[in-house]
Amino acid sequence: EIKLRLVGVDGLLYAVGGGCLLSVERYDPRADRWSHVAPLPKGSFAVAHEATVCDGQLFVSGGSLFYRLLRYDPRRDEWEECPFNESRRRSADMVAHRGLVYRFDVDRERAEVSVHRYSTVVKVWLEGATFPLENALPFRCAVLGDRIYCVNRSRTLQFHVGEEGAGFLPEALPAPAGARGNLVPFVLSLPQNTLTSVGLLGPSLSPRCLPVPNFDDENVHWWRWAELRL
Repeated sequence: EIKLRLVGVDGLLYAVGGGCLLSVERYDPRADRWSHVAPLPKGSFAVAHEATVCDGQLFVSGGSLFYRLLRYDPRRDEWEECPFNESRRRSADMVAHRGLVYRFDVDRERAEVSVHRYSTVVKVWLEGATFPLENALPFRCAVLGDRIYCVNRSRTLQFHVGEEGAGFLPEALPAPAGARGNLVPFVLSLPQNTLTSVGLLGPSLSPRCLPVPNFDDENVHWWRWAELRL
């Protein structure tokens, strides 16, 4: 379907919405079988939306859902409406980290990106942060350690999540040379040498990776996108 979202939960793959549909399907790779689960609530068809997983539960927001946040419990096979988000902007991506859902929205009029945080424990939206944008290019996010990397073809933003608070680091990092189109970051773990990196895919790129553990804020020359040999 058009613009559906695929999200993995406990070894299963969920296909959410797309094409003005309420349907949600689940794929079991062990049985190689798709099956239908509880559909989205009435009036909440999802197009151009975002989805993420937090503490074993699926969260969906943005796109045609606008400021609404929906939560799916796989154990009960039920959807629940969460408190509304105050944002009316276009969502760029949504990720989860340590019991919080982070929704990144792009404000084209103000030329900035805003972050809205939802606590899955106390079920409230918390104060977020903003960062100026030179352009409103779409970006995607990947979580590694206590940082969320927001990547597009012009630059890479870093959103730090710490015990004393959360916010954007002041300086943006370069994007890989020759990047075009929408880039898709992902986290790559290599158990043989215990290396964990942010990986990157794009229409004009061979797979790239960034050895984040070697990056030092005082030595920016460590920041390099290196071609992966797959």
